[in-house]
Amino acid sequence: MGIMVDIQDFESCETSGQFYGGNAGRKIGLVWRDGDWLVKFPGTTRNLQGSVPSYTTAPVSEWLGSHVYAALGIPVHETVLGIRDGRIVCACRDFTFPDSRLVNFHDLKNSLSDDEPGFTEDALDVRSCYVTDRGKPIAPLKYLASGQDEECTKALDRFMERYDPRSFHDLLDSIPSMSHGLTVVPDGFHEYHRRVCDYRYEHAFMEAWRELHPTVGFPSSPEASVPEPLPDPDPSVLPSSSVPTCFDGPGM
Repeated sequence: MGIMVDIQDFESCETSGQFYGGNAGRKIGLVWRDGDWLVKFPGTTRNLQGSVPSYTTAPVSEWLGSHVYAALGIPVHETVLGIRDGRIVCACRDFTFPDSRLVNFHDLKNSLSDDEPGFTEDALDVRSCYVTDRGKPIAPLKYLASGQDEECTKALDRFMERYDPRSFHDLLDSIPSMSHGLTVVPDGFHEYHRRVCDYRYEHAFMEAWRELHPTVGFPSSPEASVPEPLPDPDPSVLPSSSVPTCFDGPGM
């Protein structure tokens, strides 16, 4: 077994007096190791049907997503997994101190003209942040594979050069199932994420890259180890809408 991530104990940390907005659930400010940290709590699953954990895995997904970005060479906030109030939480170092301020999207939109590209009501109606220069919503993967945007193609090239499925597997496996007597992730979490991400890599990004570069050899990154189609989801971990919200993503 590889190195496991340490789950920090934030139970005795003092609150920082900082308050944080957003719609992704409860957040508090804590002081830890002489720094200000934003701590994100998991949401409850009481309104979901089926056999699901009491809380979502959003804090773990926040941590996992941040580390994937870092592995790709993208600057990202520092995140740590821990416990607070008897729950698994994700602590994010407050990068706004001492001289910066984070402006949320709603406030930013209010400062711009309604005609500004990317801020039309059509785009907001579908809750998409991916739009054309005219503000029309787009399907990200289809747009990427079309090759019509040179910068998107370059971004895909960089991703294919840097992403290593085996490194992602190691990162995923470093998350313990239990810590401090609490369930960090439910049964099936590791395998679910491994197979979903391998499938997306093989059948979305890799196919798009090959279509855009039909005469070029494959990048140096090794291919995913599980390219076969995904099985039907286990209904015991899904609500009636068939959306795996117990294995949800970060609030971003």
